[in-house]
Amino acid sequence: MSFNFNVKFNNSAENAIAKAKNAVSNGGGSFNGDNNSGDFSGNTPLGKVVGNYRVISDSEATITITSKPFLLGEGLVKTEVAKFFA
Repeated sequence: MSFNFNVKFNNSAENAIAKAKNAVSNGGGSFNGDNNSGDFSGNTPLGKVVGNYRVISDSEATITITSKPFLLGEGLVKTEVAKFFA
């Protein structure tokens, strides 16, 4: 089951996307996209998290998580994914 949430950037959208791309890639995940939209995936000890993002302003993006391990709580996924973009 997918879910959405918004993330506010600490700086420009361009910098936030670059930060997220580096963090996900350095963690062994994949990140494909640009300063407007894209998708990402990453592994956790419980399985893979898959999602996408869409920048809605220079200071905010909407994140959609399309797949996550059943045992991994929605709140934890939101918190951890938001850290990549903040």
